Amino acid sequence: MVKGAESLEAWKLVRQMLDDMTATIEADAETELELIEGLRVLGRITALCSELSLDVDAQQPFFFAMSTEARLVGGVNPRW
Repeated sequence: MVKGAESLEAWKLVRQMLDDMTATIEADAETELELIEGLRVLGRITALCSELSLDVDAQQPFFFAMSTEARLVGGVNPRW
């Protein structure tokens, strides 16, 4: 097996899931605003998942705020 083949297959799966979610957002959006908001949510959750899964080091674990002023995961965070 070629080096990185498993990583490439995993990346293809991520891309397919993003394409599928984008298609769902497009199909369900009744207005341009709903489309834009849906894509914004998809982008923010994708960014969060990237932080959780790509930038990890088991030898040096760290904590970070999942909710930011721009990315409210699960609703409004009373700290802000």
